[in-house]
Amino acid sequence: MRMVSLLLAVAMLFTMQGVSVRAEEGVAGEGAERKVPENPVHHCTGKDDGSDTTDWSSVYFGSYPQTEVIEDDLTEEITGAAYDGNGDAWVDGAKYRRISKSDTNNPDYFGYSMYRYFKWERIKWRVLSNDGSTLFVAADRGLDCKDYNEEYTSVTWENCTLRSWLNSSFYSTAFSSAEQGAIVSQDVVNGDNPDYGTEGGNNTTDNVYLLSIGEVTNPAYGFCETDSTYSASRCLKASDYAHARGTWEDTSSAYAGNSWWWLRSPGSYAYNAVGVPDNGYVDSYGRNVDTHNDAVVPALHINLSSDLWSLADDGDSGEGGDDGTGGSVTPDNGKPDDGKPDDGKPGNGNSNNGNVTVAKTSISGLQADPMGFTVRRQPQATRCSIPPTRNLRQELRRRQSINHLLPS
Repeated sequence: MRMVSLLLAVAMLFTMQGVSVRAEEGVAGEGAERKVPENPVHHCTGKDDGSDTTDWSSVYFGSYPQTEVIEDDLTEEITGAAYDGNGDAWVDGAKYRRISKSDTNNPDYFGYSMYRYFKWERIKWRVLSNDGSTLFVAADRGLDCKDYNEEYTSVTWENCTLRSWLNSSFYSTAFSSAEQGAIVSQDVVNGDNPDYGTEGGNNTTDNVYLLSIGEVTNPAYGFCETDSTYSASRCLKASDYAHARGTWEDTSSAYAGNSWWWLRSPGSYAYNAVGVPDNGYVDSYGRNVDTHNDAVVPALHINLSSDLWSLADDGDSGEGGDDGTGGSVTPDNGKPDDGKPDDGKPGNGNSNNGNVTVAKTSISGLQADPMGFTVRRQPQATRCSIPPTRNLRQELRRRQSINHLLPS
C-alpha cells in the first residue's frame, strides 16, 4: 500500500511539473499576456554635469537607413545593385540606401567618396509615456539632417518645411502602409517660448512631429526638469546616415559623439527655432531656422494594441514605405528607372540626385509641395541679431556651445 502511495505521489509530482513548464512556455505563446513598455523614471543627481540617468523602455517600429556599410561588409553585390530613384536596393534580403554628396543637406561631413552606403534598420524609440492606449515615443538618435525651414524667414511649426517633410516624405518612407495605420495622429499644442514670449503659432494635427521645450523638461517623460542643466537625459547621438547627410557631431569635448537636435518650439525671434546642444541643455534662444547641420529626432504615438511594434530588434530591414511615390519614381535625368545597375557615374537614371515628388497628405496645415531628400536652398538674407536681456546663465551656455562649433 505504501508503495502504491509513493508511486501516486511521484506521478502527481511529474504531472505538476509538466503543467508548470507548459504554463511557462505559454507565457510567450498564443493567448499569453503581452509584455508592455514601462514609463520612464528620471534620476536627478542635482548636479550640472550630465551625471543624471533615466530608466528608459524602448520599442522598435518602422525602419530607416542608419548604419553605414564599410570595409569588408561593403560587397560588390551591394555596390553593384540596381538602386532605384530613391537610392534604395535590396541585396540578399537586406535593404540598402546609396547617397552621393549632392543628396546631403550639408556636405561638410560627407568626405570624398562618390557614394556612401547605409543599411536600413528598425528604428529604436524611447518610450516617453505609456498611457494604456498609446505609446508616446521619440527616436533614440538623430535619424536625419534637415533645416527647420529651408528659407530664412519668420515661421512657426505649423508652416515650417521640416513639419511638412516629417508628415510626408519621412512618414511614407519610414513606415509601411500597415505601420502608418498603427500611428495615432495627435492634436499638437504649440506653446509660446517661455523665456522670450515668441508666439508658437497655431496648434496642429500631426502624425509625426518634434518635441517641445515643455516636453523635454518634463520628468514624467524621463527628462530633467531644469532647462539650463547639462542633462544626459537630453543628450543624443546621430545615426551614421544623419551624420553623412550633414548632422554635426561633437568630437572635442566631454560630450563627444553627441549632436545638436531640433525642437519644434520657437526661439527668441520667429526666425529662430529652439534646439538641444550636445551637452543636453535647452537652448531657448535658438538657432536660425535655416541652420543646416541639426539632427531630426521624430516623435509620434503608436497604438498600444498594434502587433507591429516590438521590444526587441529582429535584425530585419523592415518593409519601410515607398516615399509616397507608390513605386513610380522619375530620376534626375527625366527618364524612368530601367532597373539596371548604374555605370558608376553620378547623375544617371539610378541615382538619387533629383527631386522626388512625394504624395500629399491630409495632415492639416501642411504646405502643398513637401520637399524630398534633395535640398532646394533659398538665397539667404544678411542678418545680425542681438539678443535682448535674458538669463545670463542661459546666454553663457549658448555661447559656449556655439564656440566649439566654430573653426579654430
